[in-house]
Amino acid sequence: MPSASVIDLTADAEIEPELLKAIESVKASTLRSIVIQLCKKSTICASNFEELMLVPDSQLQNTTTNESTTNGSKKRKLETKTSRYARCVQCKDDYDIVLNGQPGEEQSCRRHSGVLEMNEDAFPDDDDIQYYGHQIDVETDWRVDEFPEDFTWTCCAQHGKEAEPCLRSRHRKLKTGEGPGKIFRLVDGDFSAGDSDSDGSESGEDDGEESEDDKDGVEESQGTKEMNAAMDFFKN
Repeated sequence: MPSASVIDLTADAEIEPELLKAIESVKASTLRSIVIQLCKKSTICASNFEELMLVPDSQLQNTTTNESTTNGSKKRKLETKTSRYARCVQCKDDYDIVLNGQPGEEQSCRRHSGVLEMNEDAFPDDDDIQYYGHQIDVETDWRVDEFPEDFTWTCCAQHGKEAEPCLRSRHRKLKTGEGPGKIFRLVDGDFSAGDSDSDGSESGEDDGEESEDDKDGVEESQGTKEMNAAMDFFKN
């Protein structure tokens, strides 16, 4: 096997249209499998993927590699590396953990703190909405795209999936123990900074879990809607 040599990753090489189309259309799991096979078969590929996807812990901590002295001789500890990319628990997007801590990235994570709710009264002639509205998935239902004005965010009163996210901060990898710093909130069309630690609603967002009382309330609300829908059906 040839020795590893790092390829110039800044070169703007042309990709065959057929290959680009294949890459864009294949499942992510298939791409991961191909990458693993390439890294196993080629030290050059493995070296380049390592350069792209791993970062030394010392770079994150802004410190040099530790050294220890044993029996009068110095032994350099092996420097550990971590994945350069992580999944943000707030916006659910992948982000670069190196860039995330740098100036200018304070508002890179953008999301809503509430949920998108449907105005069922806006669809009086839609039987699916009147009887089974609580089962509508606002992420995939066609009505959200056709009638965005009838779907409202509970956090900022904006309409539709394309509404500008009303919260901004740095990305966050963990639900607890890693604060996102300043939280920027949309107020009267502008974003203003506030301390996330002073706002209880933000901590609830980070937890990502509902309390038992919240779950019971949702189940009761759905059960009531089903009962009312059934009664209306038999009345008609």
